[in-house]
Amino acid sequence: MNGDTKKPEVGFAQAYFATATRTLEVLQQRLVEMDRLTARGELTETESKFQGVLFEHGVDGARIGRIRSKGDAVLFGGKATRAMKKRWGAGDKPLFDFAPEIAIRAKQLGASITTHNVQENITMLLAST
Repeated sequence: MNGDTKKPEVGFAQAYFATATRTLEVLQQRLVEMDRLTARGELTETESKFQGVLFEHGVDGARIGRIRSKGDAVLFGGKATRAMKKRWGAGDKPLFDFAPEIAIRAKQLGASITTHNVQENITMLLAST
């Protein structure tokens, strides 16, 4: 890379490696984004199942919102969903459309655990909300 750039071979090699490096960076970014989008799709499925279980047990939309909001606060160290939307620039769009993959996976795990707990003992969960 530090060769004599006046030599055509050195100039070609520098251009080649710069282009190859950038191509690899773009591919790596796309793979990370694909993983994040896959996780987001899985979260959507998990949350649909979660909401379905709650609806089956008579929980209305407002109470589901409170349950989800409490879960987000736990996930984000006490920060409300609105604060995290501001931090990630989500505006009025769904928060997890802007979240990193690890946060999406954590949210999915939380929703799966809550779904399981609801199915196991709905009475105790409803008393705490």
